[in-house]
Amino acid sequence: MTIQTNPFITANWRPEHCDPNNWGYKPSTYGVDGVELVGKPHMMLFNDMTGTWTNPARVERITLSKLKDLRDNIHEFGINTKEGRMIYVDADDMSTINGNHRKELRTDRRIDIRGWMVQLVRFKNRQAKRDFANISNIDMTLPHNNPSQKDVEAGVRDALNDFDRRPYKKEIDELIQSYGRHLGGKIRSKILKKIMWELQKQGKVNASERYTTYGKDTVKLYVNDHQDDEWIDEILSNENEISHVMTVYNFKSDLGALLEKNELAVSRKKPLNLLIAVEEPTGDDTLCKKRDRVFDEILEYWEDLLLLSMGMTDKRINRYHFAWNHPDAKHRFLPQDNNDEMKTRELIYVKNRTFN
Repeated sequence: MTIQTNPFITANWRPEHCDPNNWGYKPSTYGVDGVELVGKPHMMLFNDMTGTWTNPARVERITLSKLKDLRDNIHEFGINTKEGRMIYVDADDMSTINGNHRKELRTDRRIDIRGWMVQLVRFKNRQAKRDFANISNIDMTLPHNNPSQKDVEAGVRDALNDFDRRPYKKEIDELIQSYGRHLGGKIRSKILKKIMWELQKQGKVNASERYTTYGKDTVKLYVNDHQDDEWIDEILSNENEISHVMTVYNFKSDLGALLEKNELAVSRKKPLNLLIAVEEPTGDDTLCKKRDRVFDEILEYWEDLLLLSMGMTDKRINRYHFAWNHPDAKHRFLPQDNNDEMKTRELIYVKNRTFN
C-alpha cells in the first residue's frame, strides 16, 4: 500500500496553513488593466516556481537583514495566515511576482518551509506585469517591505521607457502617485522634480511643460552639471564665501537654516549669497513677478517680523543687519523657463531692492 504524504507539512508549516480558506488575504488584480487571476489560491512548492523575472521597480533586491527578520518572526510566532500575504505567480512562465524573501527560506537551516500559498495570475503585456508587481507590493497596514523611494523611481523610469512620445508632467505624476501611494507627499514631490529634471536635461520634456521646478536634490543636480559656471565656481563652491540654497516652496521649513547662515555671515562680516528657485507660475503670474516677490515680499516680511520683535522700528536702516542685504552679496535665480532659460541654463540675476 502506498501512503500519500503532503510535501508541504513540516514542523513549521502545518496542515491548516495549506487550506486557502484559512487565509485572511484575498487575491486581487488591484484594478490594474490587463491582469487576470487564474484559478483559485493553492499551495505550490518553491522548487516549482521555476520562472525568472526581475521586477524593474525593485532596485533593492534580497537583503540579509530583511531575510533574517522574516525567518526570526516565523521561528518565534509561526505562520500567520490571518495577516500573511500570498505569493503571486505568473501562470505562463511560473515566475514569482513577489515573495522573493519567502522563497529564500527554502534553504534556511533554522526553519523548514518548502512552499507557500499562491495565486496564479496572467498578464496581457509587460506594462501590466510591471504595474501589478509594484502596486500589489504596497501594504499600508502590515509590517511589510514596501517599495522604497528608489524602487518607485526605478518603476516610473521603466514605465516612461514604454512611452512612444514625450510624457506630460501630469502623466509622470500619476505614475508616481500610483506606484508610491504609500510614500509621503514630500517624497513623491521630490521624485517628480528629480525625474522631470532628468527628462529636461535629456531634452525629453513635453513641449507643453513650460517650467522646470526644483527641490534641494534637483538643485544639487543642476550645480553638479554646471561646475564651470562662474558664480557657482567663485561663490557657491568657494569655501571662503557663505551661500545658501533657497527653494520658495519649502521656505518656511527652511527658514531656520537661512537664519543660521545669516548669523554666520554677520559674525564674519561677510555677505550671504542666495541661490533661489521659485514655484511654478500659474494664471497671470510670471517668473519675473515671482522672483521680485522673493525680495520685495517674502524676505521683507520676515525682516520686518524679526526687527519689530527686537524693537528695531527703523526698518529702513536696520535691514542692513541681514547679510543677504550686504552690498557685496551676489544672488542668483535658477533657470526655470523651458522655452527660453533652459536652453542656455545660465543663472539669472535679479536686483534685491536697493541693496545689491
